[in-house]
Amino acid sequence: MAEALLLKSGGGGGVDCDAATAMKSDVLAGKTFGGKDSDELQTGTMVNNGAKTASLNCGGSYTIPAGYHNGSGNVTANSLASQTSANAAVGDIIKNRTAWVNGAKRTGTLEDRASQTNAVSVASSTSVGLVRIPFGAYRTKTGSGYPEIVLNKSQIDYIAKQRYGGVAFNGATFDGIMLSGVAKKTNLTDWGRSWKFSGHYRDNRYNFYLDGTPLYFTPTVDVSPLKKIRITAYAVSRDLNKNDIGVFNDFYMRVVLFNKTTFEYVDSESVFSQGDQRGTQYFTAELDVSGKNGQYALGVDELSVTFRRWNSNSVDWETGISRIEFVQ
Repeated sequence: MAEALLLKSGGGGGVDCDAATAMKSDVLAGKTFGGKDSDELQTGTMVNNGAKTASLNCGGSYTIPAGYHNGSGNVTANSLASQTSANAAVGDIIKNRTAWVNGAKRTGTLEDRASQTNAVSVASSTSVGLVRIPFGAYRTKTGSGYPEIVLNKSQIDYIAKQRYGGVAFNGATFDGIMLSGVAKKTNLTDWGRSWKFSGHYRDNRYNFYLDGTPLYFTPTVDVSPLKKIRITAYAVSRDLNKNDIGVFNDFYMRVVLFNKTTFEYVDSESVFSQGDQRGTQYFTAELDVSGKNGQYALGVDELSVTFRRWNSNSVDWETGISRIEFVQ
């Protein structure tokens, strides 16, 4: 009688592929495995990136690729110096403001000036005027819409004197912002540069007077922008060696504003002085024209001066107008 035996193949155990979870994308490319979805041997498809590296500028980004990385890769930031190439020094940057220059953070020292800053000094020639301003940045606007530099009165006067000093204008010469050596005019064609009158001797005194025959200044004056007109006269007596020897006693002058066409009287102002003084003396009459407009003739219709001689030497004396000032 014959017997049959049942033998179990494979020996003592095995792996069921249906229980595996790895797929091709989970295994490095070129590597084989037994895994999910197949009872056959499979080859992986995962990309092997090895040691991946990248360099970034400030604000940049790097997308990490899918796949395997061996742990030796790195992402590094480029130096700030290579990204902030610049040539500004701290003196070029507004004070207390910061900026990056060639990789270094700098704090500025440049003064940020106020909307109205005082000038340091002024200079001038006959062609230009110069205003020296403090170093700094001028960014703050005033009500005019611009930064402004402030000049004081002495600085303005200096520029005006340098610019206009010696410039001839209608027979007169500018001295700073005032007219000096103003010419006299007794008729339409008679111009002079100074007044020098001789007097008569009486009781050891020298006397001069002008009364009723006005001396007019030309050209006529537009008083519309003016507040006042100041006329300064002088009186002096000297010996033949130009030494001041006479003693001044009395002085009187009346300045008159005339109609420019008819020369009729419009307004006047006078100055009177009395005393015993040697040397050149100056006397100023101030005419208020703030309420007037248009062109007027200006003149002197009364002028008198008395000198007393204090020794027996011959004397040469004179009186006249030294300055006219137009005040706005």
